[in-house]
Amino acid sequence: MVNEDKNISNINSVVIQRMQELNMNKTQLAQATGYTPQYITNLINGNKRWNEDVMLKVFEVLGIDIEFKMSKKRGNKT
Repeated sequence: MVNEDKNISNINSVVIQRMQELNMNKTQLAQATGYTPQYITNLINGNKRWNEDVMLKVFEVLGIDIEFKMSKKRGNKT
C-alpha cells in the first residue's frame, strides 16, 4: 500500500507541475476534461483515487505521455 500511495503522490506532482507549466488552473483542467472542478481538486488533493480513464483524459489534455517499464520481480532469478 505504501508503494501505491507513493505512485499516486507522483501522479499528483506531475499533474500539478504540468498545470503550472501551462498556466492552467483546476477549473480550466476540469472544463477541458469534462470533469467537475471539485472532482479534479479531490484527485489532486488525494481525496479521490485516479483510475485509468481519468488519467488518460487528464494526461491527454495536459500533453503528458505515459511510459511503462517492465522489470523482473525482486528475488526472481530467471
